[in-house]
Amino acid sequence: MIPRGDAPIDRLSIYRKSRRATVVADARRGALCLSALFTVQFILNIPYYLGPLLREMLFIDPALIVFFALFGFFARPERLGRLPPESLSATLALLTGTDILVSAFLLGTETELASAQLFTIWLGLTIIGTATVMLSFRWFAGTGAALILAWWLVIGQKTPFELLVDDIFILIATATVALLLLANRIRSFTRLQHMRVYSAAMFGQRTPQGVGMTFGRFTALMTESAQWSIQWMGPTTGGMWVDGQGALSRRNGIHEAVGLSSVAAALAVGRPFAWDPSRRKPADPESLRSHAVLAVPLMSKKGVQGVLWLAKRGLRRFSVAQRDLAATCASQARAALESVGLLEEVQALAITDELTGLFNRRQFFFLAERENARRRGPGPGGVAVVMADIDH
Repeated sequence: MIPRGDAPIDRLSIYRKSRRATVVADARRGALCLSALFTVQFILNIPYYLGPLLREMLFIDPALIVFFALFGFFARPERLGRLPPESLSATLALLTGTDILVSAFLLGTETELASAQLFTIWLGLTIIGTATVMLSFRWFAGTGAALILAWWLVIGQKTPFELLVDDIFILIATATVALLLLANRIRSFTRLQHMRVYSAAMFGQRTPQGVGMTFGRFTALMTESAQWSIQWMGPTTGGMWVDGQGALSRRNGIHEAVGLSSVAAALAVGRPFAWDPSRRKPADPESLRSHAVLAVPLMSKKGVQGVLWLAKRGLRRFSVAQRDLAATCASQARAALESVGLLEEVQALAITDELTGLFNRRQFFFLAERENARRRGPGPGGVAVVMADIDH
């Protein structure tokens, strides 16, 4: 736990504010890209728009071009009020899909339906583009369902069966790709927010123990570890274990793993050491052969101050990205430890005399006031002051 003296951090508020700003910024960039794409499309398709079938597009496309441009230049998070930011992304997707389907509807003769697959591909690309400007599965599912329903009403019902199978496959493939992109986007954004909150929490610590516990809690969160503990190796706390979630230090084999030469060699140079249960060796402790374990050193200028031990349940292993995240967290923890050390050094310089190492006048009066206040309390007590003048 973070020491009581540390300021609490509103993680939910930070996440919501950052998420709102990110979605609006992505929607603005998407709107500007759509404005440019529709402008090029309009210029290339003017000969077709002058024909009898697509004459309405001479008014629809320019209106969308202007709307997307204004949207991209003037949309701001503070102008949304209580509207969710994904509503902007959904509006862009629905307008783009509507333009595509209106073109398909205007060309809705039997001779043109043979090329309806082209409109299906465009609609699939619109669904993929929607995933790049959202951070919500719910809004993406609603927007995608509306587009697919409109596609079915305009194109699907009129498409021959032999072509309908291909169109459905295109929509399923594009929707799958879009879901994968959205999942990766949400995962990356969430990880970034965890790092932001971690940095703020880390540099708000005032003690090495607070740094260590913050390091363990956030690293376990970002690496999806079920258990973790910290082993301190400082001169005053050498060998002491502090348990976090799951109390990993109580697992049989962890203490045995500490003495392995391969572990000591890696941790001595500040490199994390990982056990993969799929590559277990007979010489490994039993607990390491059945679980993925990651040891991350907590470094400072004085060397290794502690080791964070992380473990997962079952045969899940630590990915390369998770190991890199743990190393990044360790780097920030090192900077925080050095900051705490500098703070302690400055505090010591402020209350001691540089020549003699004794308390200075400021600390003398601080201690005197504290003792005087204690003397006024209940119970026996007194204060004695001895002054000695030592010249030689």
